Amino acid sequence: MPELPLAKQELNTMLIKLSDDAYLFPGRTNMMFIKSQGIMIDTGISEDASRKALRDAISENISVKLVINTHHHIDHVGGNSYVVKKTNATVAMNKIEKFLLQNALISSLLDLGYPLVEGSITYSIENLEDIDFTNVIKVINLSGHSPGMIGFIHDDVVFTSDLFFSTDVLSKYVIPFHIDVEKTLMKLNEAKSIIRDKLYVVPSHGPVMNPSLADDVIEANISRILFVKSKITEILAMRPTWTYEELIRLIMDSLGIKQENGRQFLLNRRAIESYLGWLQREDSISIKISIKIERSNLVVNVNKL
Repeated sequence: MPELPLAKQELNTMLIKLSDDAYLFPGRTNMMFIKSQGIMIDTGISEDASRKALRDAISENISVKLVINTHHHIDHVGGNSYVVKKTNATVAMNKIEKFLLQNALISSLLDLGYPLVEGSITYSIENLEDIDFTNVIKVINLSGHSPGMIGFIHDDVVFTSDLFFSTDVLSKYVIPFHIDVEKTLMKLNEAKSIIRDKLYVVPSHGPVMNPSLADDVIEANISRILFVKSKITEILAMRPTWTYEELIRLIMDSLGIKQENGRQFLLNRRAIESYLGWLQREDSISIKISIKIERSNLVVNVNKL
């Protein structure tokens, strides 16, 4: 990691020491530890992932007392039950994400195709808003990928959760999943100033970055969002009326989106719907769309301005 000379790999563990107090456990989903406060940020996709992270944390004398989930997606909360069982830690989420985790039916409608936590939630969840983090960590609002997603700043480390995705992910998936892509764009632009004077930027997926590299990756995410929006706008302008299903299919085909399975199709569809919702709310300089029910069909009407 030549661009990050101060990051220290701890002996006999996978933990990376980013500061005297902040530790990273890298994996499919990155997990963070704040040693002095006994805080674990996210628990990975499964019990196995959290077991390995917790084992290494214990080897560094990190006693987990509080688990904070950045949002409700399975790859961030999958180890909650295991960590609670082993440490008796408290779990905390903001009210929106707590509600979505505890109400799988509603979250399944919101996150079409996104895998859910299996079974009922057997541990209690505290409201993050009720905990005083003054002089501990700074909680930052990163909503967009998920309605109440949060990130953190501690020392010179910024944990950005799923605000942006690596260039490898962007090359594989044309439209990364965001429940509110308009809000994501706003938060991406805000993040550029947040990370500027920090030492490390830690996304949930991918390697630790310095601010310069993170800024480049954020720009790539912004460019992708604007490209997709422009492409969808061009497609909409081709005809005055579309059935919803044919429009979704044409957008997918035009963007070269491959459907690996039914779940991937639903995720892509939901991501596209976020753009359509954005365009419907926006006073576009070229088109205005409305989505209505006509003769039992969902129809998108397009007016050129």
